[in-house]
Amino acid sequence: MSSLLGAFHPVAVVWLAVALVTLAAATAVLIALVRHAIIVGRAARRLAEEVGAVQADLDELRERAGRTGGRRR
Repeated sequence: MSSLLGAFHPVAVVWLAVALVTLAAATAVLIALVRHAIIVGRAARRLAEEVGAVQADLDELRERAGRTGGRRR
């Protein structure tokens, strides 16, 4: 029995190599996509926290302005 690849037609070996390289590339892209989705999720969460703090300040100022009746000093 010769080598395992010797039993296949050369075109089949080329197609197998192309398929394996494509699978590896697609796997790498999928991993990168998942990593970037995680990074974007973290950034969105931080943005929501920062905007929430500003929103709370604005709500407090609006409430205080409502209590004074909008009078100027």
